Amino acid sequence: MNKDFYTIKKQEQYVIDHVLEELVEKYGDIKNYCFLENASYYATKLPFEIWDTLNKFKYREDNCGLVIIRGYEFKKNEIGDTPSTIASASKKNLLQKKIEFFLALCSSILGDLFSWNTQQNGKILNDIIPLKESAYEQLGTSSKTELKWHIEEAFHEHRPDYVGLMCLKNPDDVATLYSNIRNISLNNEQKDLLFQEKFMFEMDLNFSNSNYNTNKPVSILFGNYDEPYVRIDPAFMKKTGYSPEIDHSVNVALDLIEKNIKEIILKPGDICFFDNYRTVHGRAPFDAKFDGNDRWLKRVLITRDLRKSSEFKNTNRSRVIHTDVVSK
Repeated sequence: MNKDFYTIKKQEQYVIDHVLEELVEKYGDIKNYCFLENASYYATKLPFEIWDTLNKFKYREDNCGLVIIRGYEFKKNEIGDTPSTIASASKKNLLQKKIEFFLALCSSILGDLFSWNTQQNGKILNDIIPLKESAYEQLGTSSKTELKWHIEEAFHEHRPDYVGLMCLKNPDDVATLYSNIRNISLNNEQKDLLFQEKFMFEMDLNFSNSNYNTNKPVSILFGNYDEPYVRIDPAFMKKTGYSPEIDHSVNVALDLIEKNIKEIILKPGDICFFDNYRTVHGRAPFDAKFDGNDRWLKRVLITRDLRKSSEFKNTNRSRVIHTDVVSK
């Protein structure tokens, strides 16, 4: 299985920019709910090859769970400094707004955008920037330590189907890590054990909420037995204390995923989507300089079904999931 790539052609850049300029003028910002409701329509105005690449990625699942739309060009000197705080990242110039609209349009081909109330105040797009206070944490805002590979929000039943990243800056060529579950070979006994609902996952520091019940046992593998999906996060899961057979199966799976870790270097203008049911992702450590030129990504979470999380939202129309709702 290979990565899916599509590189934007020069003539397609003009088409994309025309659509983005229209959206900025009409909606102002991607947080506009009218835009979010109409995003899948505007996505059809993108060059067909972009739509086709992402649509095939969504439905065929014959890839490594990673797709990249490469080469959206913008003037680097107009993007501004990498924000020093999450609050300052909310102040967006025209170019940043266009970039967010482009990421939102591509994302809408895969599903609906959503967010968590405890992550960056529920913003639909999150800024992934290094912060001094979390340099050594297992968070997207860390830098000094490797962000261990994981399934996004493995603890939650309504975790995203896809995770999207768009690179604005990456001067140190920091590697994004990934590994696909289909690339590992488990025997039937090991698979049977990992299909059992015996595993528990804790939430990370972005959530830390005593109301949500993380003590419900779930399985690591689920879905089709021959082409299973995966829920795994070594940094926040209980890995030992089961039967010797289960402990061994977990360790085998962890070792195989680790051995199959691959790297990609995202360049400014690249958009990358991970299938959060098939592919783990992480990030190599780096030395943040906090000089306005550090690595800066935009991140989006995507679901194929907004309705399934309705009990955790204020209204059915909302796209913000509340982890402070008591889980039944």
